[in-house]
Amino acid sequence: MRVVLLGLTGFGNEILPALLADPAVEVPAIFTRSFPTPFPFYDIPQLHELCRAVGVRCHDDLTVSEGPGLETLRSYRPDLILVAAFHQILREPALSLPGLGVVNLHPSLLPEYKGADPLQAALLDGAAETGITYHRMTAEVDTGDILLQAPYRMEPRETIASLRLALARLGARHLPALLEDYKAGKVPAGRPQAGAGSSARKRYRSPVPIETGDPLDKIDRLVRSVVPSPGATVEVRGTPRAVRGCEYVAAADPEGTGFLDLSRGGATLRLFL
Repeated sequence: MRVVLLGLTGFGNEILPALLADPAVEVPAIFTRSFPTPFPFYDIPQLHELCRAVGVRCHDDLTVSEGPGLETLRSYRPDLILVAAFHQILREPALSLPGLGVVNLHPSLLPEYKGADPLQAALLDGAAETGITYHRMTAEVDTGDILLQAPYRMEPRETIASLRLALARLGARHLPALLEDYKAGKVPAGRPQAGAGSSARKRYRSPVPIETGDPLDKIDRLVRSVVPSPGATVEVRGTPRAVRGCEYVAAADPEGTGFLDLSRGGATLRLFL
């Protein structure tokens, strides 16, 4: 079975090895996007670098639903297209290219947290649980039939970085089960998404200024949802400072350096600068 992967660094780095580990799967090419700076969340090579290391053909920065990108995708004659955090909306005729269809890995338990950044949204909400959904990709974003879901229980101090890695690994772990029917040439029936669910709020794309008068739990969730990327800042003596992280501490330390303590009602949240 020929599977073309459309994915970005992060989720793609976990999904590619899982595909290559299956002797019944051929990966003729990957479509991705290269970035001028290292992956901000944890230390891994960019996906195009991983492709070179394992000998898989890779295409950077092509729009796959039209023009040369579409024709390049068509040339690989995929049986199945697998999408993993690709950040492009696929449209016809790309959706109809593979005989077995297009499957998307979405990092939430659909229909909850549809949209562009469900991880950030779940952390901002203080959600106790999230997960991954493999679903059939259709022209309407994140609405296709569910093929496989796996829940993930949030860690108490979960961050955007730790959550990204955990859900990428969870998706890779469940990929073999997803592929069983496809390898036999069958398209799984799937099940419709139940209810309207929720949409991920408009995501933060640039460093977020922290309002130090906000409730501590709101500041804590915000920092963990945007640090290290896109980041957060806090004003210290009139100067914006980058925030590297935060934690609750037993008591404020007015003499300390390299951090800012915010205290409210007997609790102290330390912002590391």
